[in-house]
Amino acid sequence: MNFYFDTEFIDNGQTIDLISIGMINDNGDTFYRVSSEFDVDAVLEHPWLSDNVWPHIENDVAYENTYTKAEIAKDLLKFVDGHRHIEFWAFCGAYDFVALRQLFGRGIDGPSWLPFYYNEIQSLARLTNSHIIRTLTDKERHHALKDAKEVKAMYEMIRGNGGV
Repeated sequence: MNFYFDTEFIDNGQTIDLISIGMINDNGDTFYRVSSEFDVDAVLEHPWLSDNVWPHIENDVAYENTYTKAEIAKDLLKFVDGHRHIEFWAFCGAYDFVALRQLFGRGIDGPSWLPFYYNEIQSLARLTNSHIIRTLTDKERHHALKDAKEVKAMYEMIRGNGGV
């Protein structure tokens, strides 16, 4: 089962602090959570985050539709539970994958189904001589679930194009 994912996060050069995570699997089941533990002031003070991420999570924060990282990890376990041959796919996902793994503690911690790698859509495109077509507008991007759905769409476009 493929799981396509994206996160939004604060990167201060020393830590990656999860803001939100979105995921969709091959069946179309979705998972979306906004963290209650990130520094809202840091987001608002960061020009790029305040312009591109904050508009997508503002209502979640205002209405306390947020979750601790422990709650997100527990809910993610339920979301992935029971699936076999799990693969994670992302677009520019190196930091996203770190944020995902950190939900379970250190990089070496985590459930047995969580691999130590993810698959990069850009690598798949390069290996199959395919082009990546972005489907979201600039205003739509940087909502973790919408971005995860876009990753799934890119994967399906590449695979449908005679890819691997």
